[in-house]
Amino acid sequence: MTATPAASTGFAAFAATADAVAGTPSKLRKRDALAAYLRRLPDEDVPRAATFFAGRPLAGMADRLGLGWVQLSAALQAASGARDEELRAAYLRHPTPAMPPPSSSRPTRPPSHR
Repeated sequence: MTATPAASTGFAAFAATADAVAGTPSKLRKRDALAAYLRRLPDEDVPRAATFFAGRPLAGMADRLGLGWVQLSAALQAASGARDEELRAAYLRHPTPAMPPPSSSRPTRPPSHR
């Protein structure tokens, strides 16, 4: 992916905070990074941000976006212009258990959890 968001965007601050939280084993540093981020938000955004950081971006347990890896990777490629190889390299730099690395031969699906 070639474009980097401006440091002043709200999502860039969210991503930087997530990186800081993930980048330290210290629970106190995690707390401090998240608290600093939350203090900068407007009051109405704090519950939404806290929900995302808690790993529950949707309100109910049964709520799902219906968006899988195939759709997500296609959207990322369309938005960024990245080729399969670039998307795969980005994934390998920032893996997430919910999203498998894309295959250069065909899109993949996350493993089913039973």
